[in-house]
Amino acid sequence: MKRKQQHKPIKHNASAEQPQFLRLPKSNEVLGIVIQRLANKHFYVKCSDGKVRLCRMPGSFKFKKMWVRENSIVIVEIPPIQGNIKGEIVYSYNDVGKSKLEERKLLDFVNLL
Repeated sequence: MKRKQQHKPIKHNASAEQPQFLRLPKSNEVLGIVIQRLANKHFYVKCSDGKVRLCRMPGSFKFKKMWVRENSIVIVEIPPIQGNIKGEIVYSYNDVGKSKLEERKLLDFVNLL
């Protein structure tokens, strides 16, 4: 009697062949760079519109396996209430995403820090 294969075989170099999707900010979102990490998943983020916001990272963010550290480039969602002060981190870029943003000249606000 033959045993069934329990795991799927691993495909090597699958991500290198496929073009990667670059997520850009929507209408109520801005790019930002993390200035300081605080307790309880809170961060100070310098946004592309020139404001420093206190942002929180939602609990569902940890399931996406994305890490946020100082000097990370993130997308901040601006709420309709207290939008000048607070925000929510919805996406964090990896090294490939950072290089693609630099190619598109979207990280010019980082030099102004």
